[in-house]
Amino acid sequence: MTGMTGPSGLETVAIASPLAAIAAMVPYVRSGFIARLKAHHIYWLLFAVATAFFMLETAFGARLGLFWPIASFMSLATCGWSWLLARSLFRGSDGETAWPFVVVGLIVISHGTADLLMLADGSSAWRGMLIRMLRNTGSLTSSAVLVLAAIEAVRNYSPDLPAPERRFRQIFVAGYCGLVLVAVILFNRAAQQGVEARLGDAVRICCACLALAGATLSVYVRDRLPLPASLSGRKTMRRRAAIIADDDMQGLGVRIERLIGEQVYTRNDLKVADIARLLGEPDYKVTQCITGVLGFSNFNRFINHHRISHARTALTDPAQRSTSILTIALDSGFGSIGPFNRAFKAETGQTPRDYRNARMTAQQ
Repeated sequence: MTGMTGPSGLETVAIASPLAAIAAMVPYVRSGFIARLKAHHIYWLLFAVATAFFMLETAFGARLGLFWPIASFMSLATCGWSWLLARSLFRGSDGETAWPFVVVGLIVISHGTADLLMLADGSSAWRGMLIRMLRNTGSLTSSAVLVLAAIEAVRNYSPDLPAPERRFRQIFVAGYCGLVLVAVILFNRAAQQGVEARLGDAVRICCACLALAGATLSVYVRDRLPLPASLSGRKTMRRRAAIIADDDMQGLGVRIERLIGEQVYTRNDLKVADIARLLGEPDYKVTQCITGVLGFSNFNRFINHHRISHARTALTDPAQRSTSILTIALDSGFGSIGPFNRAFKAETGQTPRDYRNARMTAQQ
């Protein structure tokens, strides 16, 4: 960027916004974030990097000099990373498949190859046709993933979801669609020239800044509002159930549920080996039944589901209105209040206190 004058206000925004987003994630690092790294954190980082290069390329253009092609290439997958981030936010482990990366790769390869052909010396009819074909392929694929990102938030939407989860999805879709409407439809770069193009660049940079802020906030919300257990890991559970749900396993599932009905889950040190011993079955077989026939991702999820069910009954019992939440947690089989609060919110989308207050108010 040799020979450039001081940055304008628009260029300052393009430089400062990604730095601000990264700064917003610093508390994660300080609180042991790396140890709890999840897929949506990685996609957020990739989206933030791509968005930063998009804003730099849009604001400075050819004034970036030799850095211009690099910035242009690094920004190609911006919409692709936004889609993968949305998949991770609203599907959890079900979104971790390989084919979406093929789609994102198609966008990068199509636009990247077209850019390389544009930089090559000489001209010919076939090269111009190939460039148009690659551009159209990349543009159509990019448009498709923009739509898919919005669909991710509504595909499992239902009135049965916890109210905070419904609000999160509603706000995400409204904000995302608004940004796409303005940046992609109303201010399409290909249809602008001169002053109008400069105005369009300003609007797109502002939209990119808002998109980065929205993505950062979405990650922040998802970390504090875990995906409901009923939506997480559905594919894995269905696959396991299809493999091992034979008559013998079905019978074992009935026996496990009958044993659970005796409230063995109230033992806070309960392990799968304890269940297996009481049933006279091998540990691995009990685990397979729980993760297959009964449809839970692991033993802890299974036991915590029943413990939370026990706690929900106690929290809404008028006779236990004065019983402390800690006492209810301990009576339900949890060893302390922290794991109880986390498990309860993962199951219901609410804290135990909020759940109790809402139900007690409804009963009055």
